[in-house]
Amino acid sequence: MKRSCLLLSWCVLAAYAGQGLGLANADPNQSPASKHTSHRSRLVPARYFVDPSDNQAGVQAVRVHTEPRVTLAGHYSQAIIACGTGCISFWIVDRRTGAIIDLPPGSRDAEYVYEVRGHRDNDIIQVIFGSSPVHDQMSAHCVARSYRLRGTRFTALGGFSRAPCPD
Repeated sequence: MKRSCLLLSWCVLAAYAGQGLGLANADPNQSPASKHTSHRSRLVPARYFVDPSDNQAGVQAVRVHTEPRVTLAGHYSQAIIACGTGCISFWIVDRRTGAIIDLPPGSRDAEYVYEVRGHRDNDIIQVIFGSSPVHDQMSAHCVARSYRLRGTRFTALGGFSRAPCPD
């Protein structure tokens, strides 16, 4: 099972622990984005993971944490799930199809995702990876890599380069 799947599973459990879940009355087709956007925008909520090995129980967690509007590459939004101190799970949601896309892996010595940067009008996305948890910025070593996002695939544009760690 992939590390991102395990991380998301843990995030889901941590986020809903002790809350009684409250999901029984939720409309599974209702996206939090629909509360903030007009009915004419027709943004599709998170519906399924592109990688079939990912935990389907995590779809609801991604759906709840998806940005309310398109912010990347014309029709994508981020879902950022905080699952504890120094633990953040990043996902990209295709708002045309509902596909949930895992970020590409980091380099061997920089495995934490610190930030995903991009623009709504450009299909180039930069991912900032780090070597230590976010709360330890003094010893953090970060690298960046740019990718082109098309459909559900990331294509690397060049290699990793040193980058300042986000605040």
